[in-house]
Amino acid sequence: MEVKLFLQFEHLPSACNALFESAAAESPFLSREWFELLAAHVLDIGDELFLIVAFTDEGNAACILPLFRPGSSAHLVSVKRLRALQNFYTPDFRPLMRAGAVGIEGMIAIAYHLSSTGCSIDAVDIGPMLRAESAFEIYQRAMSEAGFSSKAYFRFGNHYLLLNGQSYKDYMSELPSQLRHTLVRKGRRLDREKESNYQLVTKPADVSVAAEAYDVIYRESWKRQEPYPNFMKRLMTMAAHKGWLRLGLLYIDGEPAASHLWFIAGDTAYIYKLAYRKCYQKYSPGTLLMGWMMKQAIDKEGVRKVDFLTGDDAYKSDWMSHRSELWGILAMNQGTWCGRALALREKLYSYAAGKIDAHVRRI
Repeated sequence: MEVKLFLQFEHLPSACNALFESAAAESPFLSREWFELLAAHVLDIGDELFLIVAFTDEGNAACILPLFRPGSSAHLVSVKRLRALQNFYTPDFRPLMRAGAVGIEGMIAIAYHLSSTGCSIDAVDIGPMLRAESAFEIYQRAMSEAGFSSKAYFRFGNHYLLLNGQSYKDYMSELPSQLRHTLVRKGRRLDREKESNYQLVTKPADVSVAAEAYDVIYRESWKRQEPYPNFMKRLMTMAAHKGWLRLGLLYIDGEPAASHLWFIAGDTAYIYKLAYRKCYQKYSPGTLLMGWMMKQAIDKEGVRKVDFLTGDDAYKSDWMSHRSELWGILAMNQGTWCGRALALREKLYSYAAGKIDAHVRRI
């Protein structure tokens, strides 16, 4: 196979489109539009895009690995390190591979390209990846075959709900009693004391006004402010054009009180971001909006899965039925002295951590 490096998305040949489209059918966070959004709005000054593609003899894309090279660091020794094209906005990442042996061969070809003398990369850090996903094992084996040692490390937990034809009423009956009572009690209090209404935004024409309401809620919530303030509105716009956007808003006395940014693609609803204004906390507006959004997704859209994406927050297990884990993989090139030094450092860290853990268990 032939492996090529592209530094801009617009330079990718049309032969890559089919692989992006099949990946997007698995997750919106593997779509070309998602990666382009990240590349355009969250890479820092000095970061360089690395789109590595393995092509079959027929010219079809067998594997695409979207990476970037971080800009200059403060370290005295410059390590040639590549990272997955992702950041804290990313709930899932993996190499984009064609099904079957062709995709595996493409991943192996890319791994050898990364270890080659001309490329001579010291380390590649990718993730977050579902550890149970076949791509996780394929990537590790490919990098190992090309001369990289790898270390898997935990990134975050992921809670999700599998629905077996349940209605929202059926789903509600299985929720913890405390959560059910909260939904009923807070809903009644809100109805008694205030005027409220729910809104679901899905169309591109409505994004601008809805994004303003979202910003008001987010600024007055408990959450850390967005480091890339333009990213969220552009993400909503992109998702609306793709038909994925489900932005839920709860208004209290005409004022935006809570927001839930969801995406629905295929038969899966993805809960991306939620927030509420602290001044409305006594009504639990985030919980009420969550219940309303779940009813829309289950009864009106017929989703089979609801994915809470990133984080092990305790409340997520109340709403969801299953948990998985997403991990990163740091691959270190044994063909370069920097790669070997990194591998030795990781071994020493692991050894020290093991000693500390064993000591704690004995106490």
